[in-house]
Amino acid sequence: MKNLNDTIFCSNTTEWLEGKGILPATWELPERAKTQLLELNVGLLAISSPEAAYDPRKKKAEKQQERDPSKTHQDYEGLVILDKVLFDQCELSPKECVAAILHEFGHHVYPDGDHGIACADDYLRGKPWL
Repeated sequence: MKNLNDTIFCSNTTEWLEGKGILPATWELPERAKTQLLELNVGLLAISSPEAAYDPRKKKAEKQQERDPSKTHQDYEGLVILDKVLFDQCELSPKECVAAILHEFGHHVYPDGDHGIACADDYLRGKPWL
């Protein structure tokens, strides 16, 4: 079975998650939940909000060094994008961070607009391991 860390899109995301103590492989999820997340084929990417305004093509050479060269955005069905600044400013506990990330994965499980938001919340609430 693949490791949940395989969902991480680039090395700076790995470093940030590791620094917060929330690498996906440490989430202590049941095997069924791990399998479901891996089957979604959704990548995990953490950015700093100022970076969100930049055209990624302008920073291609710089980002190429950070990104896992074996992965491209086309390798995933979707991406969960985390704003590192927001997470850091909110001073969330590791458990709260994981809950927020799993909520975002829930949007990929239930991708149906406003209904999807409620379902993403339900997806998270139904997980007794949090």
